[in-house]
Amino acid sequence: DVCSSDLDGYGNALWIAVGRNIININTITYSSYTTSHTNTTGNYNSIYVLDQNNVIAAGYNIISFTRDGGNNWTDITLNIPIINRICLFDTSNAIAVCNSGNILVTQNWQSGNSWATISNNLLNASGNANRLNDASYNLTNVGFVDTNRPTQYVDLVL
Repeated sequence: DVCSSDLDGYGNALWIAVGRNIININTITYSSYTTSHTNTTGNYNSIYVLDQNNVIAAGYNIISFTRDGGNNWTDITLNIPIINRICLFDTSNAIAVCNSGNILVTQNWQSGNSWATISNNLLNASGNANRLNDASYNLTNVGFVDTNRPTQYVDLVL
């Protein structure tokens, strides 16, 4: 596994995913940090903070999430390519982009068996299905207007 890192924050909390660790830093004091979670499956590439309670991270065959601000974590291991970026729309819906042209979506991101590859019919609405899900592409980012943080826009990059 290649070790990469990502960070995101909400309020006074900065969350960092690095290696197999998720770290929480209080941005008021900056005097200390806590390793909130360590998984045994694979390195993280992405972390997304929806609000003070809901945080999700993903990477090499791993999705980890908390719904209580980091006190308890759940790991989901999936037989999928490497997840490069994961984003939450709300407390139910999420999207992840992966290596090998895979785009995963769910309407219940807390459930491991709810993640599915996005349909070609949905991708073809823009006429780009073949381009987006080409196995030779490693998708690295995903885009949508974040209604929870309206000034943030994340884009889709091949």
